[in-house]
Amino acid sequence: MTATAVAACAVVLAACGVGGDRGEMDGARASTSTSAPAAGDLPDGWRWETYRSVQVAVPDTFGWGNGTQRLGQWCVDRGGRGPIVGRPGVSTLVGCVGTEASPPAETVHANTGTVVAFAPAPEGTSDGIGRLGDRVTVVTGGVEVVVQAPAGLRERIAATLRTVEHDANGCPVLDPVVDDPGRRPDEAHDLARLSGITAVASCLYDHRGRRDGGLASSVRLDGPEAATTVEAIATAPVAGDDPPRCGARRLGESTVVLRIDSALGESVAYLRYAGCARNGVDDGVAVRALRGSYLRPLLAGPNTPTSWENRGDPAKNAPLRAIATGSGGRG
Repeated sequence: MTATAVAACAVVLAACGVGGDRGEMDGARASTSTSAPAAGDLPDGWRWETYRSVQVAVPDTFGWGNGTQRLGQWCVDRGGRGPIVGRPGVSTLVGCVGTEASPPAETVHANTGTVVAFAPAPEGTSDGIGRLGDRVTVVTGGVEVVVQAPAGLRERIAATLRTVEHDANGCPVLDPVVDDPGRRPDEAHDLARLSGITAVASCLYDHRGRRDGGLASSVRLDGPEAATTVEAIATAPVAGDDPPRCGARRLGESTVVLRIDSALGESVAYLRYAGCARNGVDDGVAVRALRGSYLRPLLAGPNTPTSWENRGDPAKNAPLRAIATGSGGRG
């Protein structure tokens, strides 16, 4: 099969040379776009979700969650089976029976509910499309995407999958912070002096090097919400956060890159929260302390934190804990 779009194959998956209950992969590839797709490409009432270089559309009714646990440990929590977009997460040691069934229990929609799950593709995995049970698996660009849903919805979602260099929220797939997690902005722009703010892209990156890191998720703020959020950052106190007790492991495994559109053009600031040191928003002029007033919109939806360090400091943990539990946060 030539390097054609997944869309050309997903709707008629059975005719694309996909293996039966063995889940073999054929050689189809995802379509490639070098910039964010036009909004008109989306079905009405759907949104884009991105992980690394792969972008896929899902209905707006989908939530977010731990794709690793939902698929791999489907028997742990049989409640709360609303549709989610899942990203890699921590799972327990509990095993679920039925993996030897045909099809395996973890590939059955009745067991897992509707899930679109991103994960790094196992090393050495070839690009292609496979089908097993109620699951379509697409591998492209080093990313594995599992679409587990009723047949009609499964096909519609798979047909939207594409690879991109910038996602629909304006975040590049790679940022210098991936290889240099301690960096400061190349150009210092005092956020307190910005005017005419129209948008903020909140781009969350795993920074474990180019092979294992990259864009994990993103959200976008527009208009007054963007301006209000930047104002909340600019008025937060200077953080001064570099405690000596952190030891060698100072930075977390993720950083949010804020791309701010204003009358000045685009400004970049780094939001750190996941490690022990240097937490806050760094605009190149100062590092501002973590505050729930601006964290809530920037760490919403797919950007919602599930873990952080901060060595048990209640003052630093409070805004993050409030966001993760949905209880508000310190303003």
